[in-house]
Amino acid sequence: MVLSIESANSIYETLIFPNPSNGVLNIELPRGLIGRFVITGVSGKAIRTGQIESQAILDLRDLKSGNYVTQIFYENKVEVFRIIIE
Repeated sequence: MVLSIESANSIYETLIFPNPSNGVLNIELPRGLIGRFVITGVSGKAIRTGQIESQAILDLRDLKSGNYVTQIFYENKVEVFRIIIE
């Protein structure tokens, strides 16, 4: 079965935007939940971690342009997103 991009993206409950980003990233968890995030570089090394209380605005302007992986943890769930910093 082939899923459309819209269908595939609907599996995520967390919103991360804008993506690509100029370095300011918004994260919104579903239903006002509390969770945490880990941002890793292409090497897999964690470069940022922190708590999210329903929503967060992250200032990542000090990071070099490129691709990063963001893991969001809440309620025994893990959501993984690729983000692009321009």
